[in-house]
Amino acid sequence: MFTSFFSVLLPTDRQLFSLLALFGLWSAFVSCLAFLPALAPVLQNASPMVRAYLLAATVSHMAMLNAAAVLIASAAYILTRSRTVAWSLAFALMLALNLFLLADAYAFSIFRLHLNAMILSLALPPTGWNSLDPTSNAVLKLALAFSVLLLAQIAGLLWTMRGAVRLKRRALVGLACVLIAIVAADKATYAYGDLFGRREILQVDKLFQLYQPFTVKRMASKTFGIKGNKGNAYAASDPATLAVGQLAYPLRPIELGQDSARHNIVLVLLDAWRFDMLNEAVTPNLDVFAREHATTFANHYSGGNTSRFGVFSLLYGLPGSYWDDALKQRKGSALIDTLATAGYEFHITSSVDLRWPEFRKTAFVNLAEADIRDAFDTKIKHKRDRTLTDAFAAFAAKRALGQGNKPFFYFLLFDSAQSPYSYPEEYEKLASQSALSAAGGDGLAHANRYRNALRYLDQLCGEILRAVLDTRLATNTILVFTSAHGEEFDELGFLDDSSAFTVGQTKVPMLVFWPGRPPARVERLTSHHDLAPTLLGMLGANNEPRDYSVGQDLFAEMGQSYLTSANWDATAYIDASNVCIFPAESSSMLSTEIRDSENRPADKPGEVLKRIRPNLSRMAQDMGRFYRR
Repeated sequence: MFTSFFSVLLPTDRQLFSLLALFGLWSAFVSCLAFLPALAPVLQNASPMVRAYLLAATVSHMAMLNAAAVLIASAAYILTRSRTVAWSLAFALMLALNLFLLADAYAFSIFRLHLNAMILSLALPPTGWNSLDPTSNAVLKLALAFSVLLLAQIAGLLWTMRGAVRLKRRALVGLACVLIAIVAADKATYAYGDLFGRREILQVDKLFQLYQPFTVKRMASKTFGIKGNKGNAYAASDPATLAVGQLAYPLRPIELGQDSARHNIVLVLLDAWRFDMLNEAVTPNLDVFAREHATTFANHYSGGNTSRFGVFSLLYGLPGSYWDDALKQRKGSALIDTLATAGYEFHITSSVDLRWPEFRKTAFVNLAEADIRDAFDTKIKHKRDRTLTDAFAAFAAKRALGQGNKPFFYFLLFDSAQSPYSYPEEYEKLASQSALSAAGGDGLAHANRYRNALRYLDQLCGEILRAVLDTRLATNTILVFTSAHGEEFDELGFLDDSSAFTVGQTKVPMLVFWPGRPPARVERLTSHHDLAPTLLGMLGANNEPRDYSVGQDLFAEMGQSYLTSANWDATAYIDASNVCIFPAESSSMLSTEIRDSENRPADKPGEVLKRIRPNLSRMAQDMGRFYRR
């Protein structure tokens, strides 16, 4: 069939396809040049071996992108028999591709982020590209680069379309074979890297937009019995081999003052505890604690609308966009690592298996196995939470009697209030017929079960509070009660968590007892990113918070003007008036959502973007400044 198809093509048809292919080769060369602003600093940081691979991968990737344009233009000619259509389409596709690559490379060189919805919002009028790089005339630079690129594409088009050069078939076939060999080598190398978890190879995913990985794990296992890398079990590699996405966190080593306090720290997370569930009816013990002992941060948000990103923002002080690289590079939390340097004793306890979410491989990666307890004989969540509480009470009793002289960091992650909810039978009677005012039907029943679970956890928290506040530990122990994220009950069309950046899913309680501080209520905007600077400030860190966090001390006089929250797919900008949701992928860069504080579409989204653009610029820089330059 294929032989008969090609036999009907006239020699001039075959010549056209050859010329289109040659134009594609020219455009691939231009693509490599367009991507130089991103590639040059990456190659400068790479080892010779990695540099060679990244160069080959660049040629491979650009050749494949332009080959796709050639195929589309060739198909258009076959359908229309119009050379004008074929050449026009080839030129338009390749020019658009190279303009996109140039803009993407420029954004990547500044932020270490690819062109996405947030960067595009910054680049739009009135401030435009100058807001991305205020130190120079960015618009003039880009206009000049775009002009050069356009002229290069036109020159290539005229050169090939007019047949100015007599094609030597052998030369063209030879060049095509070389490119095919480079593409094959690129894909084979990536497959090897994926099979054995070689991070220095897999980093091409972060360097290129639209990169098409090639993997052979299943075939290698079934056919050859090769058991390679599983999940995120990346092989150890020299950090110097990572030219792309290498974290520079913290930016500078954290230095501690010699005479600073070494308070004990107890951090309790009631997962899915939302902001309006701190009250006398649902959490009476914590309500009394908030009014009589703690500083209540009444306008506090998590850095994520799901557990993984919420806890990450709390322990790292970083936006959730760094999660994937922290996991791949086994980068521990600056807070936890500094506490270890300061001589703290660790007790990490969780009702949730800390292999998923992967906090054993991230925040707690540098701790000993004996420091972590997240395995239990029962699968019933409320029984696991009871075990955690009993273990803490026993530990606190010993410490109250003077057994042990090292400061300690005690972490408890409760899971009973995370759907599906769990609590003892006797707590079922606490179901209320007036749960969340906007919830109805199944949402009401769902909310009532949630309230039951929280009431049970409040009882456990009461025991924790008494074990500290009624003993000598109260004089030197910081208590923090908060949540990884909130929970929603169909008030705005969403259930549970991770589905939207609404107040119900992102705004959470934050209660802090600090020895010597009177109870207080703080109304300014705060976030999970602020906890690490607060605790490291207590330790006497000489560094500015921006060395290791995007937050600030919770007790700072000036609050934040905005904050960020994240999940797998997007990052949200949140301030007092609006929530702007920016998809992470370039393929969704035109899908920015701009909403008001009630989750309704903003009346004048353009004016909102204009108002928040300075903050967006800072937000974009924060999402890239903890990468090695």
